[in-house]
Amino acid sequence: MALVDTETTMGAASTGASLAPLAAMGPVGWAAIGLSVAGSIMSGRANSKARKEQAAAEEELSRQQREAAKVRAMKLRQAVGATKSSAQAALAASGVDLGSDLSNIVSTDIQQRSDADIYYTLMQGEQRGMQLDTQASIYRDSAKSEMTAGYMGAASSALSIYGSSAFRR
Repeated sequence: MALVDTETTMGAASTGASLAPLAAMGPVGWAAIGLSVAGSIMSGRANSKARKEQAAAEEELSRQQREAAKVRAMKLRQAVGATKSSAQAALAASGVDLGSDLSNIVSTDIQQRSDADIYYTLMQGEQRGMQLDTQASIYRDSAKSEMTAGYMGAASSALSIYGSSAFRR
């Protein structure tokens, strides 16, 4: 007496499909399906986890880049005062009146150039941060795809093993 009624189990009789290959696979066939499915799912999970970790690393690097740009900008702001003082000391040593137009022009020029340097420093940090954020987003999307690929691989493996056992008869 067969353990599985191959003609009526799960609607096989109504669809014309035969479940005889399932009954004939035996424990080795079922173990092969189980291992293949588990392996595909585990691989998908591992790859997904790796992508999520890469995304987190990129996000941290992005934060660090922005913070480093702010620190560089702050140092530039602090240096501007020293640069202006040095320029005014040099002008005074050469006999230029510190209230003169030349002194004001030099001071304004130093300030404008420093402001531009600060702005570009902050923009470079922001631009690099945005690039890293984009890469992190790509890694997060890839993590989702890796999980889907793992599940699809599991289904494909199960169907492949089932199909190959169905045609061996």
